[in-house]
Amino acid sequence: MLAITSLKYSIIEGSKNQGYIGLTKNDVAYDCIADLFHKNEEGRFIKLDAYFSSFNIEGISNQEIVSLFRRIVSSRVQQGLFHIYEETDPSLGKILRNIKHSIHQLQNYDQFERFGETHIAPIHGEIAGHLPVIDLQTLVQEFSPYVNGSESIPQLLAKLSLFLSEQNAYRRSIPLLTVAIAFRTFYAKDLSTDFPSAYKFEDNLDIDDAVSVITESCERIKQKMKSTYLDKNKISEELYKIYFEVAQINVNFVLLNANGEDTSLFGALKNIFPQLTPKEYAQNHKNTLEYLTRLCKEEAIMHLRKDIVN
Repeated sequence: MLAITSLKYSIIEGSKNQGYIGLTKNDVAYDCIADLFHKNEEGRFIKLDAYFSSFNIEGISNQEIVSLFRRIVSSRVQQGLFHIYEETDPSLGKILRNIKHSIHQLQNYDQFERFGETHIAPIHGEIAGHLPVIDLQTLVQEFSPYVNGSESIPQLLAKLSLFLSEQNAYRRSIPLLTVAIAFRTFYAKDLSTDFPSAYKFEDNLDIDDAVSVITESCERIKQKMKSTYLDKNKISEELYKIYFEVAQINVNFVLLNANGEDTSLFGALKNIFPQLTPKEYAQNHKNTLEYLTRLCKEEAIMHLRKDIVN
């Protein structure tokens, strides 16, 4: 019953549709949680025993136990739905994997659970949790003007971040599956081809290596320039740290992007300081941030080339 309730909530949220995968709610719910009730030779539920063994059951109330059980059921429903979508719709499964991989590598979104469903939100800026979650149809309609259909997954995620930060009608966290289905819609004209990928800096340098090189390059510049900016009290330590966070996001996007497009430094900084105006940015941040970003980019390019040669 808990699984069906969790699934019903997900369907109401608009990111999951049992008709889309050709199964009833009951079928989907039971399929998602079936492995929780596998028993060993002693008749004990293996997965449930392992889960509850990490809690001090004797020290908590029945209500808290029910809450813990609800949590694992919701989590299993979420995981099960991902597996079902991957099996029944390989193109959607591929987009889901690419989104997760991109977020993991570029660290430009937070991931968290909300009512048993994985949500993502841009790493900077307020979530605006008092607002409703955007539904799939509205997302496709309102996000479409930002998209031309040829973007890589990282490019779409960057544009989605900009879209979420610029609108004020919906909360700035969004179900991961809603994002994947929306992206699939934008690629729907030619699902027979591979989705554009920004993960091909060079054949002999994979994305993990490239991200590591960029991270290390930004850190070297950060340490090198400390004496110029921090020791002379030109800017605060916190602002200095933020500048390099923004710079690394920019360098990641530019160097790992299929076409080398740039991102807005002002937009990235505004995600952190929502009240920032173009005038304030130009007067107080532009020169320093652009200079540090350029140094990081040049350092990263130099070391990426060395790694490719070697």
